[in-house]
Amino acid sequence: MARIWILLLGMLSLPALGLAQASDTQFRQLALLVVEQRLEQNEKAMLSGVLNQLCQETHLPDTEARKRLLALLDNLEAQRREKGPAWKAMLTLAKKQGPAKGAEKLLRQLSEDLRKVLLSTPDRKGGDPDLQAMVADAEQHAQLQPGQGKEMLLQILSLGSASIVPRLAGIAPRIRLLVEVQNAPLEVASASAETPVITSGAQAKLPEMPPLLLAALTQELPHSARISAAAPEPDPQSPADYRLVVTLATLQDSYNGGPLQEITLNAQIALVSVKGEAQVYQRPVIVKRYTSTGKVLDPLSPEFCAEAAANIRRALDGYLAAR
Repeated sequence: MARIWILLLGMLSLPALGLAQASDTQFRQLALLVVEQRLEQNEKAMLSGVLNQLCQETHLPDTEARKRLLALLDNLEAQRREKGPAWKAMLTLAKKQGPAKGAEKLLRQLSEDLRKVLLSTPDRKGGDPDLQAMVADAEQHAQLQPGQGKEMLLQILSLGSASIVPRLAGIAPRIRLLVEVQNAPLEVASASAETPVITSGAQAKLPEMPPLLLAALTQELPHSARISAAAPEPDPQSPADYRLVVTLATLQDSYNGGPLQEITLNAQIALVSVKGEAQVYQRPVIVKRYTSTGKVLDPLSPEFCAEAAANIRRALDGYLAAR
């Protein structure tokens, strides 16, 4: 699978810091984001692919990436034993998709299974499992309906991969959004790739995407149970509660005339309070689309923009569900 270009976490909070110097917190956010995106694609998500991507993005060797993932599992187990706030928050999110007891069994089983394979080597039998299959097996162990455990997990991953900054005291049950879509400065977009992005044919189309994605977002966002309206312009009769700022960084299209086309859009979303301009939430969003029918998909097509809008809505849903 071609590499997904992850937005530099410098776009979040550390402008001069690359992922080669990633802290444990940054590694956790990236790891959860990679797993979330792989599971969302409804295709095989081999552990080797996840590890390879983490190693590429962080410049860590495989052994160190495994070590850090095991440390995350250790922290999860400690939270479970102590019934700490992070564990309780995960169960609260998961309960929105199914029973709490099933959610707890699901997380425990996945943690145990992941620990075993991380301690093994890829050349050993079972050393490179499909994460989709692991989730399905854990669902069965937890006596959940098919797909129920995966939805629980995606809810948790969506929040866990986010960068949560100091937030307001509370968020209303339903909010109104003023939506903005913009392109990242060229020097920021170029910094998120190892080669200059201006040479990409798809990247050249990126300046045309903001109004198209904006239209898709204003249609998609009100489908959320927590968003009552999403408008591209201020409405004095119905003022917005928050600004949703979507920053587009890179757009890659790996189509080379063969049977498989891969489109990847990297973006950053931020939720900003209209009152006081306090930023309450931010996270990267990756939109990947594969086509294998021989038909070339235009990244500016309504179909791709609608898919990008749906990904952004799901990211917001994961955050708002916990508020």
